[in-house]
Amino acid sequence: MNLDLDQALAVARNAALAAGEVIDHYYARGVAVRIKADATPVTQADEDSEKVIREVLSAAYPDHAIYGEEGGHSGSGWSIRSTAPRVSCAAIRCSPRRSP
Repeated sequence: MNLDLDQALAVARNAALAAGEVIDHYYARGVAVRIKADATPVTQADEDSEKVIREVLSAAYPDHAIYGEEGGHSGSGWSIRSTAPRVSCAAIRCSPRRSP
């Protein structure tokens, strides 16, 4: 496989920025934290931010597989692991911003 790393970096940046917009939406309003079957926290912001990352990555690389924490595996072929939501709404608790 021949992957243009400059293009891949631009796509990853766009995916992260799009996910950041989703997370900011929830961060400003707050969101409930649920506990998954594996005893780890998840929020709607986590799920929605991963969804937008998948959309950006899939648009740029339709022949690639994607692995994500919330959405699992999709597609076939060379894989892209979706890790941008790691610093997620659950991690920052999606509470309204506070002054230091």
